Amino acid sequence: MSVFRAYPDYQDELRVLISHRFLSLDDNLKATVELAKNQVVNLFKEKGSLGFISNKQGSEFFQDVANIIPERFAKLKPGFAIIAEFTLSYRGLILPRIRQHLDGLTNISAITGEFGGISQTKNQTLALTKDTTADEIFTALEIDYDKAINTIKPTLEELMIEPNEALYAMVEEFIDNVIRQKDIQKEWKNFLRGVRGKIWADIFGQKEEDRQLRKEWLDLVNEVTAVNKLELFYFAQ
Repeated sequence: MSVFRAYPDYQDELRVLISHRFLSLDDNLKATVELAKNQVVNLFKEKGSLGFISNKQGSEFFQDVANIIPERFAKLKPGFAIIAEFTLSYRGLILPRIRQHLDGLTNISAITGEFGGISQTKNQTLALTKDTTADEIFTALEIDYDKAINTIKPTLEELMIEPNEALYAMVEEFIDNVIRQKDIQKEWKNFLRGVRGKIWADIFGQKEEDRQLRKEWLDLVNEVTAVNKLELFYFAQ
């Protein structure tokens, strides 16, 4: 392989290697989001007595609540759906910031062997000639790696606070949607009225149970009465 092809090809591989090393941040971001959501979920379960709706946590809990809220509650239902869908990802939050530093690793055309790739820099690591050796390319790649990592580090340090800011905004938006909106308290009142027997079992549960028993008893009485009337009709004939 020509040195004019080898160096940029290895730079491409180096760029992919570095990029993949940051993929684990994706799992960390998602776990951080779920942890924040769980704190809100615990408040709803402990203070709001909504644990009966779902025994799940995080996004799944909010989705379960959104699913049980009728469509007619046009403000309350979307509030839970929005927080259920909220997420942070490496590709959405971090990759765009560090990609500019990774693109600098490909700065030599694989076709012409000349500088002029995606990102041109004044201080190229290695000026290729036909006499360039494999050891020189290897050394240049080590330098490229260190330069890329050292350039990315400050960017990552700046990004450290952004997930926290995003999570704060997520919770604030949720509070705005389900508590601070105009007429939202009316929707809460109507929704909770429909599930009050499940929420306040100690207070309303027995009443709901008694009401159901009375309904079943009346249905049975009506059924027996209807049968008796039918038998009386045939007897009268």
